[in-house]
Amino acid sequence: MNTVKIIIALTFLLLSGCVAHMQPPEWTNTAEARYAENKDYLEPRVESADSSFSEVYCLCEAYLKLYEFEKLEGCLNLLEQKIDSGDKSVMGFDMSARPYMLKSEMYIELGEYDEAITEAQNGYAYAIKEDLHRLNYIELIKLYGHAYALKGDREGAFKAIDELNAIYLGYPFSLLQEDRDRGLAKIYFALGMYDEAVEVTSKRYAFNELAKALGGLVAGSGDYFLFMDLPYKYIKYKSLLESGHIEQAKEGYDELLSMDQVSHSGSIYWNVLYDRGRIAQAENNIPTAQEYYRKAIEAIELQRGSVGNEASRIGYISSKQKVYADMIDLLVNQKLDSLALMYCERAKARALVDLLAQRSSFSPEQETAEQQQEILARLNQAEAAFYRADQRNTQNDKERQKRAIGAIRRELSSEYPELATMTTVESLEPEAIQDFIRDGETLIEYYSYEQNLYAFMVTKHEVQAIRLDSQDLTADVQAFRQAIISESDQTQALGRKLYSRLIAPLPNHRGRERLLIVGHGVLHYLPFNALIGPEGYLIDSATIRFLPSASVMRFLERRHSTQQHEILLLGNPDLGDPMFDLSGAEVEVREIKKMWPDSTVLLRESATKQSLQEAGRLFRMIHIAAHGKFQSDAPLESAILLTPTTKDDGRLSVDDLYSMELNADLVTLSACETGMGEVKGGDDVIGLSRGFLFAGARSLVTSLWPVPDRETTYLMIEFYRNLKHMSRADALREAQLKTKNEFPSPFFWAAFQLTGNSE
Repeated sequence: MNTVKIIIALTFLLLSGCVAHMQPPEWTNTAEARYAENKDYLEPRVESADSSFSEVYCLCEAYLKLYEFEKLEGCLNLLEQKIDSGDKSVMGFDMSARPYMLKSEMYIELGEYDEAITEAQNGYAYAIKEDLHRLNYIELIKLYGHAYALKGDREGAFKAIDELNAIYLGYPFSLLQEDRDRGLAKIYFALGMYDEAVEVTSKRYAFNELAKALGGLVAGSGDYFLFMDLPYKYIKYKSLLESGHIEQAKEGYDELLSMDQVSHSGSIYWNVLYDRGRIAQAENNIPTAQEYYRKAIEAIELQRGSVGNEASRIGYISSKQKVYADMIDLLVNQKLDSLALMYCERAKARALVDLLAQRSSFSPEQETAEQQQEILARLNQAEAAFYRADQRNTQNDKERQKRAIGAIRRELSSEYPELATMTTVESLEPEAIQDFIRDGETLIEYYSYEQNLYAFMVTKHEVQAIRLDSQDLTADVQAFRQAIISESDQTQALGRKLYSRLIAPLPNHRGRERLLIVGHGVLHYLPFNALIGPEGYLIDSATIRFLPSASVMRFLERRHSTQQHEILLLGNPDLGDPMFDLSGAEVEVREIKKMWPDSTVLLRESATKQSLQEAGRLFRMIHIAAHGKFQSDAPLESAILLTPTTKDDGRLSVDDLYSMELNADLVTLSACETGMGEVKGGDDVIGLSRGFLFAGARSLVTSLWPVPDRETTYLMIEFYRNLKHMSRADALREAQLKTKNEFPSPFFWAAFQLTGNSE
């Protein structure tokens, strides 16, 4: 009996901090990977002032496993407060390094590997300094080794492997050999060394298995250590699949999908569904493959909603693009072009649409904001309960939950119809996209992933998917841009080459006079109007406008400026150094004022950030002639440089735009690099353009590279003269054509493009 007690005690002490006590339900929930139940149980307990370190830790781990990262951050703050107060142990086991582990794992899930490495290495240094148990060393080395491998740093990963193997795990630490080997398996797996991962995960640990069996027996559950086993079962079956043992992998995945806990493990569930789809596709069972891919995408999108800030949300979805890409490829092969377009829209990170919805839904001017938020809170709660349901819920339970969700949505639609469409955000169905396309206009939406490149050609009456050549596309676009900027004699050859790759393969591409282009990846940076076809530059035969995604149309079409003031004109801010003066910008603004006499002009010292923030919402159009700066390393800090004051430095950043409220049909950024943004893996462009759309603009004119002062002034004066009697898209095109006649090089006219509505 004493031997049993020793085995169980060692098991609880060494294998898990949260399995240390058996009676409280949070330990059983954690051990059995029932994180949703733990969250529901622990949240009210942790809100009380007398919650324990163990309760807070188990709640933090539940948030991590459920991908509720915004809540995790607050929970970690509370956990660190507990540690600072001296409450840091479970059954005598010092767990003060656990916040480092949780943060590192969170960053790994978000694809932020450098941050994950930093947290784990800091934790390792802390564990050494505090002389903590060597289980901490294993866990922390495993984390930064895994992050190195995911980052593609093989040298760092192999160094971590060597460090794990160097840890002494003889008596009395032999129980930790399984933890060490599982860490090795995880790193091998991330490095693509699947045979090595299979070998490690196939090892048996008789003493550990006895200890677990006895621990589970005492706890009254055969799933008592499932929280430890799930990730490594997945690694084993995934490694089997990648090393060609498909039948064994299939059996293993089916075993995992039979466990209701798997659906609650965000980092595993969608992967298992996706791989089962791959297996079904390899077996030529296309309907089954499509169904697994559909479920995997639903799981991804559900989890992404819990990522708190915009940049993290994009980062989270970007690491899952392969699932969308395979689904799109599968659908295109079946000639299900409309359905493929829908998944193309869903594949593109939806942060901009989400932000627009959030902005419109919670306007401070709405007197009924509290009632709206109360309905939304009930909707969120009902949806969360439905998605957390496990196999113990009967079909009747699930149907009842669905009906409850439907009733709340109908209430929201009845009471606040606009809010309803803005808060239950989904990508537009292809039919809805076609409804928004204007008569005579053709939408061309591109989608690329690795070696696959598609163009979806959409009109009022049809949707067609066309496979394109993706080889060296990024290099060709970069070379074309550089050729334009340097006015190289290679410009025309590269323009023809890109036209032949991106436009010429489209059915009946000639004669389409109005194009709406949704780029993807590097194509966001391509000046399409400078591509060269049989009839000359594309701008010679077509009027072009752009969108970050087709689904944005629903929000932009809804907006109409109600302001009576015409144009707010800001120009030539005083940046304190004559070398930054833009004399042409001042001429530009004064000339526009002559054409639009009811406009308001703010020049030099008056062209401040505060003036724009306070007056911007009062004007139908806003024109800013100033320097703009795109920061590739920190795109959210990209800014327009306005006159500094005693209150601010004059930088109107993307972050500032998210707190502004505009009511403008048009914002023109007559500045350098204002259309640039960082394209994340999920294809959401973070930059000044998206900031102004979020603030309330219906359309923008921006630039793709630094533009010369004189030629920009010429083009802008023509643009505003044309606006008197043309649509925005036609006005810009005619201004560019006239500028092209005077200054033929595309360097002088091709940088500017219209994003958003054209009318």
